[in-house]
Amino acid sequence: MRYSEHLAHGQEIVWNVGEKPVDGATDFLVMVIVAGLAKAGLGVGSATSLLGMLSHLVAVLIIYWGLRRLQAAGRGVALISAVYLTLGPAALYVAAGFEAPFFALFVCATWCCAIGIQKGDDSPL
Repeated sequence: MRYSEHLAHGQEIVWNVGEKPVDGATDFLVMVIVAGLAKAGLGVGSATSLLGMLSHLVAVLIIYWGLRRLQAAGRGVALISAVYLTLGPAALYVAAGFEAPFFALFVCATWCCAIGIQKGDDSPL
């Protein structure tokens, strides 16, 4: 979040303003998105939380959709999986401000795309 804050205020990607630029952020894309949200007026902490919550919720929807459409799972099975993901350990990552939900969103989306390709499904949804 410190790198994002400096970037949002027009500084380079630095730990301390005035030092040489260095990328020490765990995830470059998250750092840039959080900086953009901070530049738009959100606090860095709020931007990080918002990105984590949105990523988590979209991942839950992808899991539900993927189970229903790609795996032909019943509503109950898909709902149980979605509820577990919503309330389970991943929710703790969101609350702690970790970047894992953003990464997990792309893992879920990629996995669904791979299953669709393997099944020969050429429709985007």
